[in-house]
Amino acid sequence: MNLEQQENKFNFSIHWDWLKMFLRRNMFLHQLVMAWRSRKTPYLMVKKGETKICIEGYPRSSNSYLVRMFRLANNTPFGCHICHHTHSIHSVRKAIKFKIPVLIIIRNPIDAIISNCFYVGKFNRQIISIEINKYLDFYSWVSKNLDKIVLVKFEGTISNFNLVITKLNKRFDTKFNTFLDEKKANLQVIQEIQNNSPNKDDPYKIPIQNNLRKKMSDSLRLRVANHPKIKKALNLYYSLTNQ
Repeated sequence: MNLEQQENKFNFSIHWDWLKMFLRRNMFLHQLVMAWRSRKTPYLMVKKGETKICIEGYPRSSNSYLVRMFRLANNTPFGCHICHHTHSIHSVRKAIKFKIPVLIIIRNPIDAIISNCFYVGKFNRQIISIEINKYLDFYSWVSKNLDKIVLVKFEGTISNFNLVITKLNKRFDTKFNTFLDEKKANLQVIQEIQNNSPNKDDPYKIPIQNNLRKKMSDSLRLRVANHPKIKKALNLYYSLTNQ
């Protein structure tokens, strides 16, 4: 289905997406859901005395890449010691409460939202509105709490992991490891994502850019860039990354 066909098709799931967005703003409800989901995926919960770091950001901002790099550098088994991929400020707030280091990734909202639209398989105006609101919810809170977290750009996470961890160690007085050979580690992690990602067989969902998704993104980029709310998201992004 092309973008025009999807735009004109009524989709009940959009109403559910709006409802989920409003529900996730409630910390009690969010933590209740995460507690239930963490029975199978323990990394979705911040646990006092167990969680060593919280790594979060809006979806499709190199969260998977950074978590895998951190695991490799610090010999951290899957599911242990790192809270990640909740894409919620509530996990961040809980980590701060327990004095756990927090690393937040930020990506240009147009690029991040386009990538996430491919991931969820929805491209109409309403889903774009929902995604922009989620981006604003997350980073508006971050903008008011910069003294409690370390914020890094998407580009920095994929080009200079060592610098990111050095910055984190300095801010929180931690001793997390970096790589002697970051280039080699980068190639290993990319290979791991290609081989082991649960979405490795879906070119739209795997968290690595590919030609098929790139080819389809041009028309969607125009749609996202022309959305009336995107300017607010861009202003927030530039405000946070120019500090």
